[in-house]
Amino acid sequence: DSERRLHTILHQTVAGILIADAEGCLTYVNRCLCRMLGYREDELIGKHIAAITDPSCLEPTLDGVRRLESGMPSLTLEERFLRKDGQAIWSSASVTSLRGPDGSYEGLIAVIIDIGDHKRLEVSLREQADRLELALQTGRLGTWHLDLLTLETQASDQCKANFGLAPDERLDFHRAFEEL
Repeated sequence: DSERRLHTILHQTVAGILIADAEGCLTYVNRCLCRMLGYREDELIGKHIAAITDPSCLEPTLDGVRRLESGMPSLTLEERFLRKDGQAIWSSASVTSLRGPDGSYEGLIAVIIDIGDHKRLEVSLREQADRLELALQTGRLGTWHLDLLTLETQASDQCKANFGLAPDERLDFHRAFEEL
């Protein structure tokens, strides 16, 4: 009964799960990982972990495996896996070493979450911040923040300059509103 329950959990989870042996070859993959990567289970079993890792992430991935082999119990990697169609997907992989009764390294288990949407959002936010910074510089505009509880202000150097202040001077809340 507990084995059936474990099988159900592994196959119905929303995270990809893989198990690799001590040589790095996949011995188990769940349905979610198969969907994520566009493979059937039989196409993944036996593949080396390097075969599904984006080349730009291969060295950090193999370094992580070496750390697990040398005794580290677990680690988290942010990496790109390769789909069957060649497309790379960003993921966060929580990886734990598997050890035998004598403590020897027998492989690893990884729980993998697709973070592609988060990465695209991160890039978009960075681009928007860059455009805003360019607009502020071009227009010689400054920024300031008012803490509504304390009425303390924080201002950029350009904002202070616009109010005739030196960078090390404090922008007073009342002065800011009087001059606006």
